[in-house]
Amino acid sequence: MSQHALSFKVGVQGAAAISAWERGVATPRPSTLLRVAEVLGVDPIELLAVDGREGGTLRELRVVRSMTLRELADVASTSSWFIRTR
Repeated sequence: MSQHALSFKVGVQGAAAISAWERGVATPRPSTLLRVAEVLGVDPIELLAVDGREGGTLRELRVVRSMTLRELADVASTSSWFIRTR
C-alpha cells in the first residue's frame, strides 16, 4: 500500500505524515496509531517495535492504550512530570 493510500484510509493529510512516521521524525497520535493498525491488520504493539523487540516502554504501552500522559498520571496518582522523566 502506498503512503498516499494509507494516509487516505487513516484520515490524515497526505503521504508526508506517513513518511515522517516511518522515518521516526514524527509520531502519530494514539487514536491515529490505532487506525493505522486496523487498516494494516496488525496489533498496534507491532507498530511500536523498537530494535526488533515488541513494545514495552511506558510510552509505547500508553500509546497502545490510547492514553494521554495526563490520563496515565491520573490513573497512577502521580504527576505528568514524574512519568515524563521515566
